[in-house]
Amino acid sequence: MRFLARPARGGRSEELLKDHLAAVARMAERKVLTLPISGRAHLAALARLCGLTHDFGKYTTYFQEKLPPLEKKPPREEYSHHSFVSALLGAFVAKSRHPEDVEAPLLVYLAIHRHHGHLVTPQEVLPRKEDLRDAPTFAGLSSGLRRELAAVEAQLEDMRGAHREQIVSELAELGVPEAEEFLSLESWWKLLPEMRRSCRRLLKGGDPEATRRYWRLLLLFSALIDADKHVSAAAAGEPSRHSIPPSLVEDHVRSLKDHEAPGSPNARRLAGMRDEIREECARRIEERPLDELYPAILSLTAPTGSGKTLAALETALRLRERIRKETGHLPRVIYALPFVNIIEQNADVIESVLRRCPGFDASPYDHLLRSHHLAPLTGDENEEEAVEDKLLSTEAWEPEIVVTTFVSLFESLLTNRNRPLKRLHNVAGSILVLDEVQSIPYEQWRLVGHVLTTLVSDLGCTVIQMTATRPHILPGAKELLKNPEQNFAGLSRTRLVPHRNVRTIEELADFIEDIKSPNRSLLVVLNTISSSIELYRMLKERLDLSPYREYGREGADASIFYLSTNITPWQRSRRVRLLKRCMRRGAKPLVVSTQVVEAGVDLDFDEVIRDQGPLDSIVQVAGRCNRSGDIPTPAPVYVVFLENENSRPFAEMVYGRVLPLISREMLQEEVGEPELHALVERYFATVEERKSDDFSIEYIAAVRELEFDRREGEHITISRYRFIQEELATMPMLVEMNERAAEAVESLASLYREKEKNRTRIRRAYREVAPFTVTPTVNRLRKNFPPQHPEIPEHFYLSLDEIRSSGSTFYDIETGYKWGEDEAMLL
Repeated sequence: MRFLARPARGGRSEELLKDHLAAVARMAERKVLTLPISGRAHLAALARLCGLTHDFGKYTTYFQEKLPPLEKKPPREEYSHHSFVSALLGAFVAKSRHPEDVEAPLLVYLAIHRHHGHLVTPQEVLPRKEDLRDAPTFAGLSSGLRRELAAVEAQLEDMRGAHREQIVSELAELGVPEAEEFLSLESWWKLLPEMRRSCRRLLKGGDPEATRRYWRLLLLFSALIDADKHVSAAAAGEPSRHSIPPSLVEDHVRSLKDHEAPGSPNARRLAGMRDEIREECARRIEERPLDELYPAILSLTAPTGSGKTLAALETALRLRERIRKETGHLPRVIYALPFVNIIEQNADVIESVLRRCPGFDASPYDHLLRSHHLAPLTGDENEEEAVEDKLLSTEAWEPEIVVTTFVSLFESLLTNRNRPLKRLHNVAGSILVLDEVQSIPYEQWRLVGHVLTTLVSDLGCTVIQMTATRPHILPGAKELLKNPEQNFAGLSRTRLVPHRNVRTIEELADFIEDIKSPNRSLLVVLNTISSSIELYRMLKERLDLSPYREYGREGADASIFYLSTNITPWQRSRRVRLLKRCMRRGAKPLVVSTQVVEAGVDLDFDEVIRDQGPLDSIVQVAGRCNRSGDIPTPAPVYVVFLENENSRPFAEMVYGRVLPLISREMLQEEVGEPELHALVERYFATVEERKSDDFSIEYIAAVRELEFDRREGEHITISRYRFIQEELATMPMLVEMNERAAEAVESLASLYREKEKNRTRIRRAYREVAPFTVTPTVNRLRKNFPPQHPEIPEHFYLSLDEIRSSGSTFYDIETGYKWGEDEAMLL
């Protein structure tokens, strides 16, 4: 019998099952064997075993006859499933071959059992001995598990039949002679409680190897599922790797200097500081022993505007090249930032450097990946196979440098989900640059610290934390700069000026009327969307300012701009680009915003006003004031203390009580930039004393106990982890801002109209509509329900005609979605 893994379809030839198993095994083994981690040869052998056995269950006539052209339905649907019986064979072989590794059978079993789904808590798929007393009827089990175990019995009986000799022969040829003994087992189900007992012993409290076990499982799972998807899609095998000379950064910086104006003393001092920081980091990478740098936790602490992006890029590239020369391993560079809105800015800087790299123009995608939900797929979009291959590469983070968000990174490290775990094997052994680490929620400090520390020790990564305000997340980090405090003391661009008497929106508008000059640009950052919209409308009317709209004007005469997540990402990106252009030409706009401009956005204002919040957030916003140092005297960053009509601070609605309270205690008087570093150090020390670690402790326990997901109970499981904790349900709303948006929405709708849904094309289409999607809370939507899209499930929809209507019921082109005025919507 010709046992197939995949029939001929879509122009692709059929694939024999034995060939598929061999190819997946080779690829999964290579993915682990190339990593610079302890015990890699043994782990690579387990990965190979997973590949050789993961589709063993396809050797049944139930599966083979279900394929075209027969398309014969089995007596029961679960008889054609293959993961459970395949996992049992994998565990059986692992136990036989590696008796010294008591974890191996469990890890192999879980990786194979879930390779078409999400990881679950081991007990969910490992019944107890007492539950199997009436095997092989399994009447004592829940219906789902009972059906699957009964299916295994039927599958084994099928494989023991007319094709047994062929199956045993093919498996022996592949290097799995143990299949013959496995098929001879009469009480195969006894393997399950044995693994459950082993699991219970392994997970019994206080095991220092517990998190290492978590990483070993995720690495095996990642290598298996990514190899399986590549082979199944007939993709072009392992990606080719590309060298990136570290000297590119220095060449880029030199070209920038050729176009720089001399500037003020502050600006010249800042320019000199950028060179000093970059050069000192480079010296550290070249002079220190490699084992102090890789794997390791490093820190780059420097003021805002001091060129940390280029310094970190050169540091990572120099370290990468040194690792290649001294170890043979070429690590990827993963550059993570807190917010989507600053990814493109930093990715543009990195791309401008990489364009100097030989071969970049021929394969830019292989060098740089922008990995976030707003990034479109590039390449030949008319070729469906090319798009599918691109998705495989994108989701697995195969390019040399990946620029992504904290959400994507940490929800790829703390997850049970299949798709993000495809990239874990490429994260292993990488250089992680974490930009603006202070934005990590303080209740997650201990959790993130644990994850990153063990990622370094168990998966061979180097983490470079980069910030102007060093939080106590990775206290053992080795600082790349010898005396980072000197850089802060040498600058005097800004000063924090508390104004405790400004408490209402009306008082803030009065204050702005008093200080706003047509000769100075002003940024106002508030904590809630409701307060920002109210202030924006008030200032526009009082000061008779010309607003920026996407339609009806080019923006050249606009004097007030609005930014928040209440408008579409396309609008935010467009407005930031326009602001940069206008301000370079000498315009002095007034910008009302929420925290979307807080960190990393390269805008430079003459003055800033910030509603109170965490001190590190205030300092980050201060980085948008006199950023380049062109104003010779310290520019003011006014801190106000806004409250709603019930005297509740808006800051508490976003950050809770603890962080704003600590900030208020520390901001008693004016503070100059040279004193900020020490002040922030005291702030983080106080936060460390007062913060609760309950959130972190619960998820660390879930990691150590392999609590991935459970059907029942109130357990804290890894499946529930989200980097950003959404307390309120949201619903996506498609906003047809322009013809491009309308075409993207129609393209997505047309895919849902098709009888046979193509998941690859649908996923690509969702990327195309993402820039035109906003996600108000369900509570807000109930107050002003827009129409639902008739064909795209669970999406509201505003047509192009609705958006361009001056009297739109649902959307204001200046401030975004219209919702109840009586509540405060968060960022």
